[in-house]
Amino acid sequence: MTSIDAVSADAGHPRRWLILGVMCGSLILVVVTVTALNVALPSIQRGLDASGSQLQWIIDSYVLVFAGLLLLAGSLGDHYGRRGALVAGLLVYAVAAGLTTFANDANQVIAGRAAMGVGAALIMPATLSIIVGVFPEGERTKAIAIWGAFAGVGGALGPIMSGLLLEVFSWGSVFFINVPIAAAMVVLVVMLVPATGDEDTSDLDVVGGVISVLAILVLVFGIIEGPERGWSDGLVVGAFSLGVLLAAAFVWWELRTPHAMLDSRYFGKLPFSLGSLAITLSFLALAGVSFILALYFQFAQGHSPLSAGLRGLPLAAALMIAASRSARLVDRFGQWPTIAAGLFATGAGALVLGFVDVGTGYWIIAIALVLLG
Repeated sequence: MTSIDAVSADAGHPRRWLILGVMCGSLILVVVTVTALNVALPSIQRGLDASGSQLQWIIDSYVLVFAGLLLLAGSLGDHYGRRGALVAGLLVYAVAAGLTTFANDANQVIAGRAAMGVGAALIMPATLSIIVGVFPEGERTKAIAIWGAFAGVGGALGPIMSGLLLEVFSWGSVFFINVPIAAAMVVLVVMLVPATGDEDTSDLDVVGGVISVLAILVLVFGIIEGPERGWSDGLVVGAFSLGVLLAAAFVWWELRTPHAMLDSRYFGKLPFSLGSLAITLSFLALAGVSFILALYFQFAQGHSPLSAGLRGLPLAAALMIAASRSARLVDRFGQWPTIAAGLFATGAGALVLGFVDVGTGYWIIAIALVLLG
């Protein structure tokens, strides 16, 4: 198997476009899992007699574990090989999804979703690192733009996929469909993806990894519980306070350890910080809208799961079209005007959705979805 180091930095890997397809396919699994369950929640509630709190944690357990382990999982991939991390993540994800298919209790679904979050945390950073490694600098922006497009489209298509499955099968099919896809991705990764030749041979930053996991878990827990308990609730305030302290401890440690997992000085560079903030806000908006609209179309307007999923198509279509042209827009107008235009469109779409009620016509929602996309 050819290593990335053996490939010319100018030419890139000869199979780089096939590899990009495999990376995008693996990424879609991660993102679809965030939104696909939104449409299935009513079916799960009926099938398992789940409480409102259990339904919330069925959604949130995946996100909580995924976010908490993401930084550490990326570091493990850097140290021990990105292809190995990707394969391991896909296998964990597939096994967890398969077991969750046969759950007969809401708590089992929560545990299964959490285990899928472990696999997703290994998958996502590995896909991007592999793309950066196999593409030459001249093609890298375009490849990453395509990768980002598939991340967004995967989130938008999740409800549609769930709706199609629920027309024929039970709620368990929403989990089982991931098993053969993940298995196929494992085969393709082994066949096509080269072993990375740039593994980090320094000591693994165990202390930084533990602090980062705790900080992210506590902060995300506070974000999840805030709307339910109230932002002034003692548990929520305590979670945010502890999260901020842990985040400060993480920065302090990373600036002093010789083998930092994340060089915190990057965040002192305005382009890096603003870029990170922009993509965070964009994906928060996408995830929030996908969740709210899936429930709105079913509970408020009485649509079937499939009909609710199909109503998200304008978002997916607009996202794919715009993302595929983003590299060209950057070349013509520059990074910051392009990013600013994207954030403005996201805000405009969210503003339109803020005035939606039960009787709002679909064409207004579709316009908002196009703006978001």
